Amino acid sequence: QADSPATVEQTEEKEEGLGGVAWSKRLEEMEKRQTRIEALLEEIARGMRK
Repeated sequence: QADSPATVEQTEEKEEGLGGVAWSKRLEEMEKRQTRIEALLEEIARGMRK
């Protein structure tokens, strides 16, 4: 279990105090990009179904 990847929450806790605000902002931006990518993929899939 020690080698398992850290969850977002674990990473946030670990980095809190050492640029915690910067990490939080970075994660928020990543989530926004992820949402945009998912929307684009859905648009592409809809176009392929026609």
